[in-house]
Amino acid sequence: GGRQERVWDRQWCVLTPEELCFARPDLSGVVADRKIDSISLVDIEKVKIINEKKMNEQSRNILYPSSPSPEKDEEEEELSPENNVVLEIQKVKDQRLYHLRFSDAHTTSTWQRSIEKTKEHLHQQSQLQGGSEGRVRQLRNQLKKAYDSDYFQWTVAFLILTSFVVTCVQHEIEGASTDSFQNQYDDVEAAFTVLFALELGVNVAANWWSDFKASWMWNLYDFIVVAGSLVALIVPSMPGIAYMRLLRILRVVKLIKQFSRLQTILISLSHAAVPVISSFFFFIVATCIYSLVGVRLFGGLSREHFGNLSSALFTMMRVCTGDNWGDSIAKPLFYNGQYHRSGSGG
Repeated sequence: GGRQERVWDRQWCVLTPEELCFARPDLSGVVADRKIDSISLVDIEKVKIINEKKMNEQSRNILYPSSPSPEKDEEEEELSPENNVVLEIQKVKDQRLYHLRFSDAHTTSTWQRSIEKTKEHLHQQSQLQGGSEGRVRQLRNQLKKAYDSDYFQWTVAFLILTSFVVTCVQHEIEGASTDSFQNQYDDVEAAFTVLFALELGVNVAANWWSDFKASWMWNLYDFIVVAGSLVALIVPSMPGIAYMRLLRILRVVKLIKQFSRLQTILISLSHAAVPVISSFFFFIVATCIYSLVGVRLFGGLSREHFGNLSSALFTMMRVCTGDNWGDSIAKPLFYNGQYHRSGSGG
């Protein structure tokens, strides 16, 4: 029925110019590579010395009790030799508290001053060195917020669909189109290429480097399509440029990147790829078996359809797809085989 005492975990504390690290030593007392936690000095909001008794009271209450005594008297009371004192570190983001207990009050006070001094030095360095870097980071955050907005993503999706529709119309009337229409189509394609290049540039600027690398497959695909379209636009007379222009058609695949539901369908199809490949392999093996039987049975009746394995395999594929196999394959074998034999035998 007695009050439970707090159990302290013995750890090493290492103060670096950027963070406060905690490590658990091994049996020989060497820290080695046993880092278990760390606090960035930028994330520290408060560093203060409190009485261990007060810390235990705070752990039993949701809200911190306010002391009626002045702050100076409270600090003097906490630092008095007769009281056990601990160092309390509070983080900015999650308001998490760290409590450190040292050998005596003087060591605790020394660590408090060292942490505050190192934190202030780090803040001064960031102000001196982070003038232009801070503005660049702020611009990147604004670009990322704009790029991830629904308005921007829906605009990109509309451009992709419009580009695909224009490409379909151009290929539909390609034979009957005039030179003026072709020139107008080239201008529209140039405008789409520039817009998609700008979209890729905003993506790189807003998500460089870790966020851009997180979706590296889609971003690499986007880069290849945009680069190919730019090459086709800048060097229209380059050999093989017609194949580079085909990359414009692949823009519509970017819609999968824009909509999460399409990504779900793609992921489901990718998971079903292995079973489908296994089924296709079984289908090929079964078709080869029937083709070998067909070569033996009908090779003398129809060299065109069952003369060898490759022709028999193609014939069986036609049978599987229902490609008029009754009239073009079965009837000739039927009449040239059984009917002819029965007629000659009678």
